[in-house]
Amino acid sequence: MPSLQGMRHRQTARLIDRAAGARRPLSVLVAAAMAAVVAAAAIGVGTAAGEPDPCASASAKAHTRIVHLTSLRNKGIYTMTPQGSRRHRLRKGWADALSVSPDGRRMAWASERSTGCSRCTADFYADVLVADGRGAHARRVKRFKHAGIESVAISPNRRRIAVTVFRGAGADIYTIEADGSGVRRLTHGGGQEMGVSFSPDGRRILFYREGGGGSAIYSVRTGGGGLRRISHGSGYYTDPVYSPNGRLIAFSRGDGGPYGLRSLFVMRADGSHVRRLTHHGEDIEDLEADFSPNGRAIVFARGSGSDFALWTVRVSGGEAKLAARSGVGLRAPDWTRVP
Repeated sequence: MPSLQGMRHRQTARLIDRAAGARRPLSVLVAAAMAAVVAAAAIGVGTAAGEPDPCASASAKAHTRIVHLTSLRNKGIYTMTPQGSRRHRLRKGWADALSVSPDGRRMAWASERSTGCSRCTADFYADVLVADGRGAHARRVKRFKHAGIESVAISPNRRRIAVTVFRGAGADIYTIEADGSGVRRLTHGGGQEMGVSFSPDGRRILFYREGGGGSAIYSVRTGGGGLRRISHGSGYYTDPVYSPNGRLIAFSRGDGGPYGLRSLFVMRADGSHVRRLTHHGEDIEDLEADFSPNGRAIVFARGSGSDFALWTVRVSGGEAKLAARSGVGLRAPDWTRVP
């Protein structure tokens, strides 16, 4: 396995280099809305084929936003509308992972740094920081010495943070109270457990575990214990995330190991009824998905090499749509309410 500094570069590579029409009568609109409700009831979430794109609705534009990182130029934490407009920076500087609470009122991120000691063999440390939903009033809640952080997640009630911490050859999951107290290690597998996200009720944490030439999706209780394997197919699974109602899990899957072609899928929360959402050419990765607050659409990072753009796709299926162009290394999108 690589050294700690190699781990940091591998993590960075994983995150970066992987890393309105004509007016219609009211009666027609009501009929369309009823059809959407019936379709959503049939599959648990989403809209029927042919319904208006939830990403482009006036409600989504007015009341939700996408917060993301940039990793190539003008590094920082940014916000934009679901259509990619009104984009502006909330915080300046490098961040290695990002999570925003579903209500949009608090964010957490990780920032890895070097001590500057050229003679040290393990001179990295990783800070976990929090701020309000607009990026203000930032403060550090925890520093992990001689470590790197691959992912971070903030609980729905904003009281707890989960992180994946790299040390040596392994990566384990920890939780921290939002005030920096109560650090708890949840996994002790000796392998690599990454890609954390909370269930909507905050009781469980999703993650994926590497091993045996592939990976699988698991969950664990927020307080520890209750380890449960969710995915059972072959391939390489990453970046699992629950839908807002907890009925579905979106994730990325490919057959080429940690890097290479990877598409976006959804499945039921028990691991059944796996369905592929995105299709594309070779050497393209669809990663780091997050559901819209109404659960009808998903934002994700798509790209290859060293650059990614942000795209959206309906949970019910259909063609993916570009939300924000590439060129600045867009990644780690979180689709939240406007605080």
